[in-house]
Amino acid sequence: MTDTADLAQIVETSLIAYAANYGTLPGAQWHATPPCDWLLTGIPDALYNGVERASFAPNQLDAQIAAALAPFAARDVPALWHLGPATPAPDLAAALPAHGLTHEEDEPAMVLDLATWHDSTPMPADLVIQLVDTDAAMRDWINVWLFPDAVPAEVRARCYAAEAGLGYAPARPLRHILGLLAGRPVACAKLFVSDGIATVHYVVTHVDVRRRGIGTAMTCAVLRMARALGLTHAVLTASDEGYPIYQRLGFRTVGTRRTFLYRPPADAKTLGA
Repeated sequence: MTDTADLAQIVETSLIAYAANYGTLPGAQWHATPPCDWLLTGIPDALYNGVERASFAPNQLDAQIAAALAPFAARDVPALWHLGPATPAPDLAAALPAHGLTHEEDEPAMVLDLATWHDSTPMPADLVIQLVDTDAAMRDWINVWLFPDAVPAEVRARCYAAEAGLGYAPARPLRHILGLLAGRPVACAKLFVSDGIATVHYVVTHVDVRRRGIGTAMTCAVLRMARALGLTHAVLTASDEGYPIYQRLGFRTVGTRRTFLYRPPADAKTLGA
């Protein structure tokens, strides 16, 4: 499958499935009824709540945006509103700021055909990569992901509860990967599996060990896991720092994912808000 529109749809569908997985957390809701799909966990961090897809009638935009935001307002939690590469919805994007949302970022949506990927990246000799399957390892993963000391302890605790709450079953769709140097956790990544597609998330390297090829090695480790599982494509959205790495690995840009942030009227300091 090489058509750009089809590949953009693969990215969007995979990212929506990733969000839906958090709807399995205790007390969470995954709403997949037209005209929009949304996730509400009740966790007061925007990364764990959001609108993932919307198809609104042009003459009802304002009313339908307000209705989509109502669950988050009722629970007093921030949320992200994503416009995927297959459904950019420029009219919707233009209407969101009037409802109090702020534009956060635009990221390239990228796809790699795992069947044609040439795996030739050497692994740093002192890097050990392991699958997270215990609470202790998950705490290490969280601390790498949220390495700035400015991230409050209560935010770390909430993120740990959410990620660990998905469990460590061998066949789980979401896998957390940890990289260690001399026993010290220094890198992390996620692999999400859905419908034969691998979604790569949160490839992060600690600032102390950057520019040593560790981020590339972590990405390749995820891709190897995906190929071993028989998956056909890998998808991701790229940060400015990660984009050249993914390009070198053979990822192809197929569109843009836009992100907007909703803050409830009395917002506290949260991750992603």
